[in-house]
Amino acid sequence: MALIIDTEKVIDEIRYNTGEEHSRLLGYTEAVMIDGLMSDNLLFQGNNGRFFRSIQRPKRLKNGDDSVRIQPLNKEEAQRIFKDLAVYKRFEVEGGTDIFDFDEVIKA
Repeated sequence: MALIIDTEKVIDEIRYNTGEEHSRLLGYTEAVMIDGLMSDNLLFQGNNGRFFRSIQRPKRLKNGDDSVRIQPLNKEEAQRIFKDLAVYKRFEVEGGTDIFDFDEVIKA
C-alpha cells in the first residue's frame, strides 16, 4: 500500500486534506516518474465529494523528501487518472469489477 503523507491545502478557498477522516483513497500507483522525479500518484475523493490527485515523494524513493503536491480534479479528469492507476478501489468490492462510482457523493 502506498504511504499516504498527510497534508492539508486550501486551493481556491477549498480545503483538500489527505487525512483518513477527511478523504477516501480511490487508487494509487507507486514509484512512477512524474515531472522528472520518482513519485507516488494517489487519487482521492474528499468528504465534500470533490476529487483531487496527490503527488507524493516519500523518502523511500530516490531523492524523496516527503513532499506532497495536491491537484484538484474535475470528474472527467479523475476518471481518466483512475483508469491509469495500478491499484484501485474496485479490487476491494466482492463480486464485481465495475469502475468506482464517480457520481456517489461522500457525506461530510
